[in-house]
This record gives sequence, structure tokens and C-alpha cells, in this order.
Amino acid sequence: METIEICNLALGIIGAPRILNANDSSEYAIRCRDLFPVCRDRLLRSSIWSFSIASAALQLSADAPAAADFAAGCRRPGDLIRVFKLESREPYLLRGDFIYVRNLPQTLIYCRRIEDASRFDPAFADALVFAIAAELALPATRDANLANYIRAEFTERIRAAQSCGAIENPHEFQRGERFSAFLNARREE
Repeated sequence: METIEICNLALGIIGAPRILNANDSSEYAIRCRDLFPVCRDRLLRSSIWSFSIASAALQLSADAPAAADFAAGCRRPGDLIRVFKLESREPYLLRGDFIYVRNLPQTLIYCRRIEDASRFDPAFADALVFAIAAELALPATRDANLANYIRAEFTERIRAAQSCGAIENPHEFQRGERFSAFLNARREE
């Protein structure tokens, strides 16, 4: 699915006219251009999506300000939306444009910004349609009932999309430590 298709589906939900291309100068095209990246990034950040998982080898940055307890400051990837973990599972600190680690080399596992809508998971794209429609509904229609319906529908769509993602990645991210640190310490006695 392409960006224009996602926007047109969202516009169709609220009964607004379709847009013809990304450079359309209509009010709805401008709103969609403004809302699309905001809603996309918000959804990418909201869950673990297999299509947006990336890794990057961190490189020491000479211009990183010092950070207590962390020896190396590295520039964060430009497409970073959310950090999942370091591959080594060591602690890190994310501050501004930098990621601080205790030692190098380190590989960062993160959610990256995907700008090509054709690479979206179909369930994610479906949820994104309703996220955009929910943002457009009240200002465009002044119909609170429609806006509430679209928000409720978005909630269902995002749950379904997140459920699909959880099934695809059951071991890597969804499961934490089997026992808490407290319980592990008690078992070692």
C-alpha cells in the first residue's frame, strides 16, 4: 500500500474527497501530508513491528558530551524511532542525539523509521489508516459520534496489529526475564 492510498482510505472513512497525488494543494492533501509522518512515527513507536526492526554498530563520537557511568558516547542512528536494546543486553543511556554505552563494540537493536509505505505490514497500514482518520474526523466533520467511532475502531485495529506482531516475535522482545531479580536472589540462598 502506498502513502496516497493510506491517506485516501482515511479520507474515505470521514467522507472527504480523495486526493490525486502527494503534491495536491487541497486542504485535505495538506492535512494528510502533515498528519501522515506524525501518525506513522507514533504507531512505529507504540509497539514492536517486525518490518521496522533494525540493527546498527555503534561508533564512538568525538563530539558526545560526557555522561556519568558511561565511557563511550555514540551518535544515534538518524532513522531511530525507539531503542529496543543493545545486542549484548548491557545498559545504555539515550540522551539527545547520543547513545551512551559502557564499552565498545556494541550493536544497537532498534525500531527504525520506515518512510516507504509499501514496506508496512498490512495490519500496521490498516491501523495507520484509522489513526489518520481519527485525527481528521472532528476537525473535518464536526461529528463527535463519528470521531468516537473512528477512535474505537482504531483501538481495535491497533490491538489486532500488535497481536500479529507479538506472534511473529515471541522470543526476541515480548518475554522478559523469567523471574524477577528479587526472586532470583531468593533462589540463590
